[in-house]
Amino acid sequence: MTRAAEVDREQRPNGRVVTPLSDRQVPGLGRVAHLLATHHPHFAEDRHFHRWMCETFYFLDDAAYWIDGRTEHVAAGDLVVIEPGEPHGALPVPHQVRILVHQLPKVDGDKHPWSG
Repeated sequence: MTRAAEVDREQRPNGRVVTPLSDRQVPGLGRVAHLLATHHPHFAEDRHFHRWMCETFYFLDDAAYWIDGRTEHVAAGDLVVIEPGEPHGALPVPHQVRILVHQLPKVDGDKHPWSG
């Protein structure tokens, strides 16, 4: 069990706050990570992709996301699956956005700028 209040939060250079909740090896699956990402109001994320990682986002707040050329308006409670190679990035909204993120397999350094 992980208590979010007891975990050190990471302030990223882009202003996002990440709370790592779990990062472990799972037999037969590889490394699996869960985190809480908190975006401040008007946060915008550079478009990027992952070669190996699949990410699942469970939105705790309404948000806007750019996914493979489409702007998606996401409601609290929506689930979005980002496949490896699929470009994506957060778009600005006027309020804080919290996202529970599941990464499988978790691969350090597997974030690449999208220029397409």
